Amino acid sequence: GSDEALLWLKSNFMFANLDKFQAIISRKDKKDTKDLKIRAGKELIKTKEHVIQLGVNLDHKLSYNLYISELIKKASAKLNAIKRMGYFLSKSQKISLCYSHVISYFNYCSIVWHFGSLINIHATEKLHERAIRFIYNDYETEYFQILRENNLCTLYADRLRGMCCEIYKVKKGISSAYMNDLLSVRPSNYHSRQDLNLYVPKVNQISFGYKSFTVIAPKIWNSLPTSIKVSETYENFQLNIKKIILPWCVCEKCCLKQGI
Repeated sequence: GSDEALLWLKSNFMFANLDKFQAIISRKDKKDTKDLKIRAGKELIKTKEHVIQLGVNLDHKLSYNLYISELIKKASAKLNAIKRMGYFLSKSQKISLCYSHVISYFNYCSIVWHFGSLINIHATEKLHERAIRFIYNDYETEYFQILRENNLCTLYADRLRGMCCEIYKVKKGISSAYMNDLLSVRPSNYHSRQDLNLYVPKVNQISFGYKSFTVIAPKIWNSLPTSIKVSETYENFQLNIKKIILPWCVCEKCCLKQGI
Protein backbone atom coordinates (compact mmCIF):
# COMPACT_ATOMS: atom_id res chain seq x y z
CA GLY A 1 0.00 0.00 0.00
CA SER A 2 0.93 3.68 -0.06
CA ASP A 3 1.93 3.67 3.62
CA GLU A 4 4.35 0.81 3.04
CA ALA A 5 5.80 2.56 -0.01
CA LEU A 6 6.30 5.79 1.96
CA LEU A 7 7.97 3.86 4.79
CA TRP A 8 10.27 2.17 2.28
CA LEU A 9 11.21 5.54 0.75
CA LYS A 10 11.98 7.05 4.16
CA SER A 11 14.15 4.11 5.12
CA ASN A 12 16.09 4.01 1.85
CA PHE A 13 16.49 7.66 0.88
CA MET A 14 17.76 10.75 2.65
CA PHE A 15 15.40 13.71 2.61
CA ALA A 16 16.65 17.28 2.78
CA ASN A 17 16.00 19.11 6.04
CA LEU A 18 15.00 22.57 4.87
CA ASP A 19 15.33 23.93 8.41
CA LYS A 20 19.09 23.65 7.95
CA PHE A 21 19.15 25.41 4.59
CA GLN A 22 20.82 28.81 4.24
CA ALA A 23 20.57 31.23 1.34
CA ILE A 24 22.53 34.29 0.30
CA ILE A 25 22.26 36.43 -2.84
CA SER A 26 25.04 38.61 -4.20
CA ARG A 27 24.33 41.52 -6.54
CA LYS A 28 26.86 43.36 -8.67
CA ASP A 29 25.47 46.68 -7.47
CA LYS A 30 25.96 45.43 -3.85
CA LYS A 31 22.38 46.30 -2.85
CA ASP A 32 21.01 44.70 0.29
CA THR A 33 19.52 41.26 -0.41
CA LYS A 34 18.61 40.30 3.15
CA ASP A 35 15.19 38.73 3.88
CA LEU A 36 14.36 37.90 0.28
CA LYS A 37 12.47 34.63 -0.08
CA ILE A 38 13.49 31.61 -2.14
CA ARG A 39 11.05 28.76 -2.64
CA ALA A 40 12.39 25.23 -2.19
CA GLY A 41 9.59 22.74 -2.71
CA LYS A 42 6.78 23.84 -0.40
CA GLU A 43 9.07 25.79 1.91
CA LEU A 44 10.31 29.36 1.79
CA ILE A 45 13.91 30.15 2.72
CA LYS A 46 14.82 33.69 3.73
CA THR A 47 18.11 35.02 2.44
CA LYS A 48 20.65 36.31 4.96
CA GLU A 49 23.31 38.98 5.00
CA HIS A 50 25.90 36.46 6.23
CA VAL A 51 26.09 32.68 6.03
CA ILE A 52 28.73 30.33 7.38
CA GLN A 53 30.03 27.59 5.11
CA LEU A 54 32.74 25.23 6.37
CA GLY A 55 33.71 27.78 8.99
CA VAL A 56 34.01 30.71 6.56
CA ASN A 57 31.65 33.65 7.09
CA LEU A 58 30.40 34.73 3.65
CA ASP A 59 28.61 38.06 3.21
CA HIS A 60 26.44 39.09 0.29
CA LYS A 61 29.01 41.69 -0.82
CA LEU A 62 31.86 39.14 -0.75
CA SER A 63 33.93 41.58 1.31
CA TYR A 64 34.76 39.03 4.04
CA ASN A 65 35.08 41.97 6.45
CA LEU A 66 33.35 40.23 9.34
CA TYR A 67 35.20 36.95 8.81
CA ILE A 68 38.65 38.56 8.67
CA SER A 69 37.84 40.75 11.66
CA GLU A 70 37.01 37.61 13.64
CA LEU A 71 40.23 35.93 12.48
CA ILE A 72 42.31 38.89 13.60
CA LYS A 73 40.66 38.97 17.01
CA LYS A 74 41.28 35.26 17.60
CA ALA A 75 44.85 35.33 16.28
CA SER A 76 45.65 38.51 18.22
CA ALA A 77 44.43 36.96 21.48
CA LYS A 78 46.62 33.91 20.89
CA LEU A 79 49.63 36.08 20.06
CA ASN A 80 49.17 38.17 23.20
CA ALA A 81 49.04 34.99 25.30
CA ILE A 82 52.24 33.68 23.71
CA LYS A 83 54.01 37.02 24.15
CA ARG A 84 53.36 36.90 27.88
CA MET A 85 55.59 33.81 27.94
CA GLY A 86 58.15 35.33 25.57
CA TYR A 87 60.89 35.72 28.17
CA PHE A 88 60.96 31.95 28.71
CA LEU A 89 60.79 30.91 25.04
CA SER A 90 63.62 30.24 22.61
CA LYS A 91 63.49 31.45 19.02
CA SER A 92 62.53 28.00 17.72
CA GLN A 93 59.75 27.73 20.30
CA LYS A 94 58.43 31.15 19.29
CA ILE A 95 58.38 30.06 15.65
CA SER A 96 56.55 26.84 16.46
CA LEU A 97 53.93 28.52 18.66
CA CYS A 98 53.30 31.52 16.40
CA TYR A 99 52.97 29.51 13.19
CA SER A 100 50.76 26.83 14.73
CA HIS A 101 48.53 29.04 16.91
CA VAL A 102 48.56 32.47 15.23
CA ILE A 103 49.54 32.45 11.56
CA SER A 104 47.65 29.20 10.96
CA TYR A 105 44.39 31.17 11.23
CA PHE A 106 45.22 32.86 7.95
CA ASN A 107 45.99 29.64 6.07
CA TYR A 108 42.49 28.13 6.26
CA CYS A 109 40.53 28.72 3.03
CA SER A 110 42.83 31.65 2.33
CA ILE A 111 42.24 31.52 -1.42
CA VAL A 112 38.52 32.04 -0.80
CA TRP A 113 38.80 35.24 1.24
CA HIS A 114 41.96 36.51 -0.48
CA PHE A 115 39.96 38.77 -2.82
CA GLY A 116 38.83 41.22 -0.16
CA SER A 117 39.64 44.87 0.36
CA LEU A 118 43.05 46.48 0.71
CA ILE A 119 42.12 47.33 4.30
CA ASN A 120 41.76 43.63 5.10
CA ILE A 121 45.04 42.79 3.38
CA HIS A 122 46.89 45.37 5.47
CA ALA A 123 45.08 44.34 8.67
CA THR A 124 46.15 40.72 8.37
CA GLU A 125 49.65 41.80 7.40
CA LYS A 126 49.87 44.02 10.48
CA LEU A 127 49.23 41.03 12.73
CA HIS A 128 51.76 39.00 10.76
CA GLU A 129 54.27 41.79 11.33
CA ARG A 130 53.61 41.69 15.09
CA ALA A 131 54.27 37.94 15.12
CA ILE A 132 57.45 38.22 13.04
CA ARG A 133 58.86 41.02 15.19
CA PHE A 134 58.15 38.96 18.31
CA ILE A 135 59.82 35.86 16.87
CA TYR A 136 63.01 37.68 15.86
CA ASN A 137 62.88 40.19 18.71
CA ASP A 138 63.31 43.04 16.26
CA TYR A 139 61.15 46.13 16.74
CA GLU A 140 63.38 48.59 14.88
CA THR A 141 64.07 47.16 11.40
CA GLU A 142 61.56 47.84 8.63
CA TYR A 143 59.07 44.97 8.25
CA PHE A 144 59.94 44.08 4.64
CA GLN A 145 63.63 44.11 5.51
CA ILE A 146 63.06 41.57 8.29
CA LEU A 147 61.28 39.33 5.81
CA ARG A 148 64.16 39.57 3.31
CA GLU A 149 66.82 38.86 5.91
CA ASN A 150 65.01 35.73 7.09
CA ASN A 151 63.91 34.45 3.65
CA LEU A 152 60.24 35.03 4.43
CA CYS A 153 57.35 36.61 2.56
CA THR A 154 54.08 38.33 3.39
CA LEU A 155 50.80 36.50 3.92
CA TYR A 156 49.61 38.02 0.64
CA ALA A 157 52.51 36.52 -1.33
CA ASP A 158 51.99 33.19 0.40
CA ARG A 159 48.37 33.15 -0.79
CA LEU A 160 49.56 33.80 -4.35
CA ARG A 161 51.83 30.78 -4.02
CA GLY A 162 48.81 28.79 -2.89
CA MET A 163 46.93 29.79 -6.03
CA CYS A 164 49.82 28.64 -8.20
CA CYS A 165 49.88 25.32 -6.38
CA GLU A 166 46.15 24.86 -7.05
CA ILE A 167 46.68 25.61 -10.75
CA TYR A 168 49.53 23.11 -10.92
CA LYS A 169 47.28 20.42 -9.43
CA VAL A 170 44.56 21.24 -11.97
CA LYS A 171 46.98 20.93 -14.88
CA LYS A 172 48.28 17.64 -13.51
CA GLY A 173 44.77 16.29 -12.97
CA ILE A 174 45.17 15.87 -9.22
CA SER A 175 42.73 18.59 -8.14
CA SER A 176 38.99 18.57 -7.52
CA ALA A 177 36.88 18.37 -10.67
CA TYR A 178 35.12 21.70 -10.05
CA MET A 179 38.46 23.53 -10.19
CA ASN A 180 38.78 22.65 -13.87
CA ASP A 181 35.78 24.87 -14.64
CA LEU A 182 37.56 27.93 -13.22
CA LEU A 183 40.53 27.77 -15.58
CA SER A 184 41.08 27.44 -19.32
CA VAL A 185 44.13 27.29 -21.56
CA ARG A 186 45.06 30.53 -23.34
CA PRO A 187 44.64 30.26 -27.13
CA SER A 188 48.00 30.48 -28.87
CA ASN A 189 49.55 29.86 -32.25
CA TYR A 190 52.62 28.45 -30.52
CA HIS A 191 51.89 24.86 -29.57
CA SER A 192 54.83 24.73 -27.17
CA ARG A 193 53.18 27.44 -25.03
CA GLN A 194 49.57 26.37 -25.30
CA ASP A 195 49.62 23.95 -22.38
CA LEU A 196 51.54 26.29 -20.08
CA ASN A 197 49.72 29.61 -20.14
CA LEU A 198 46.16 30.24 -19.00
CA TYR A 199 43.42 32.44 -20.41
CA VAL A 200 42.69 35.63 -18.47
CA PRO A 201 39.01 36.53 -19.00
CA LYS A 202 37.97 40.11 -19.67
CA VAL A 203 35.82 41.61 -16.91
CA ASN A 204 34.03 44.90 -16.29
CA GLN A 205 33.51 44.55 -12.55
CA ILE A 206 35.90 44.86 -9.61
CA SER A 207 34.44 42.86 -6.71
CA PHE A 208 32.68 40.33 -8.94
CA GLY A 209 35.18 40.30 -11.79
CA TYR A 210 38.75 41.42 -11.36
CA LYS A 211 38.90 40.31 -7.71
CA SER A 212 38.34 36.64 -8.49
CA PHE A 213 40.35 33.46 -8.79
CA THR A 214 39.60 33.13 -12.51
CA VAL A 215 41.32 36.47 -13.21
CA ILE A 216 44.07 36.88 -10.62
CA ALA A 217 45.31 33.27 -10.54
CA PRO A 218 45.98 32.98 -14.33
CA LYS A 219 47.85 36.30 -14.28
CA ILE A 220 50.16 35.08 -11.52
CA TRP A 221 50.60 31.70 -13.21
CA ASN A 222 51.46 33.23 -16.59
CA SER A 223 54.15 35.35 -14.93
CA LEU A 224 56.01 32.27 -13.65
CA PRO A 225 59.12 31.02 -15.47
CA THR A 226 58.58 27.98 -17.67
CA SER A 227 61.06 26.00 -15.58
CA ILE A 228 58.70 26.30 -12.60
CA LYS A 229 55.57 25.37 -14.55
CA VAL A 230 57.09 22.14 -15.87
CA SER A 231 58.11 20.79 -12.45
CA GLU A 232 57.77 17.02 -12.56
CA THR A 233 56.08 16.53 -9.21
CA TYR A 234 53.87 18.60 -6.92
CA GLU A 235 56.53 18.41 -4.22
CA ASN A 236 59.13 19.86 -6.60
CA PHE A 237 56.73 22.60 -7.65
CA GLN A 238 56.16 23.59 -4.01
CA LEU A 239 59.90 23.87 -3.51
CA ASN A 240 60.48 25.77 -6.75
CA ILE A 241 57.65 28.27 -6.24
CA LYS A 242 59.27 29.40 -2.99
CA LYS A 243 62.30 30.56 -4.97
CA ILE A 244 60.18 33.00 -7.00
CA ILE A 245 59.65 36.55 -5.75
CA LEU A 246 55.94 37.29 -5.96
CA PRO A 247 54.28 40.64 -5.10
CA TRP A 248 54.14 41.10 -1.33
CA CYS A 249 51.06 43.30 -1.54
CA VAL A 250 48.62 44.72 -4.05
CA CYS A 251 49.15 48.41 -3.21
CA GLU A 252 51.72 50.66 -4.88
CA LYS A 253 53.28 51.78 -1.60
CA CYS A 254 54.17 48.25 -0.53
CA CYS A 255 55.39 47.34 -4.03
CA LEU A 256 57.80 50.28 -3.88
CA LYS A 257 59.09 49.05 -0.52
CA GLN A 258 59.55 45.60 -1.98
CA GLY A 259 61.39 47.07 -4.96
CA ILE A 260 59.14 45.87 -7.78
